[in-house]
Amino acid sequence: MVIADGHRRVRSALRALLSTLPDLEVVGETGDGDEVLRLAASLRPDVLVLDAQMPRMGGLDAAREVKRRWPETRIVVMTLNGAHRAAAAESDVDALVLKYGAPDEVVRAITVHRMS
Repeated sequence: MVIADGHRRVRSALRALLSTLPDLEVVGETGDGDEVLRLAASLRPDVLVLDAQMPRMGGLDAAREVKRRWPETRIVVMTLNGAHRAAAAESDVDALVLKYGAPDEVVRAITVHRMS
């Protein structure tokens, strides 16, 4: 999994939360959307967790490009703005969660693919 969020504290908190889950490994993280594409190409993660708004390239634009190149990659977008729902659907995002929601919502959105 790769975590991408413009705020280092959010990345750290998410990494700490996910480190408690068995069989889940964070292999990379970044603070900008351009780097998401480079990490996706080199690491080929199963899951990307993206902030909807990041420097250089927003998470929704990065999601659209990742899905075009690697459609099997599961993409979870985190946002403070529920209005991103329509844009996330257009970007072929697998899940959209609100940053101020319960932590288990993020975990569920990330791990649901492992159950199917």
